[in-house]
Amino acid sequence: MAKNSKPRKIYRPKPVNVPVTQGLLDSLAQDMHFALMGMESNDDSPDNWKRLGRVIFITSIASDDNDRVGRADKILVDSAVLTLQAISDREVRTGRWHVTDLDRTALTNGAVAAERVLPLLDYRRLNAACATVEALAKHV
Repeated sequence: MAKNSKPRKIYRPKPVNVPVTQGLLDSLAQDMHFALMGMESNDDSPDNWKRLGRVIFITSIASDDNDRVGRADKILVDSAVLTLQAISDREVRTGRWHVTDLDRTALTNGAVAAERVLPLLDYRRLNAACATVEALAKHV
């Protein structure tokens, strides 16, 4: 090697951003909105809470530290998570799933924000968040 040439920089490829497919988006949005419609018709079954909570939690975990997600959408999703936690605490105290109008509004805004955030996420982060939520659900 000649003395005036510089050593080459090691090539490190950038990780590929794997987009979320439209079928997965439709499936997650269907779970959220059907659960919300069930809550609107006063069907306060635990299945609705689990379906809505699963998608909201997954979106919240997967959107952490993502530059593409807007701050307002992240705040709405996280406030929906806190609302779900408050509703769960209320159910533990009273033994009944009940949602107020203010809670329903926060959940609806969070679901709409989650629907806007989902196309911006990486599939690998979404998959890891799904595994985390399922592991946490097994411990509960």
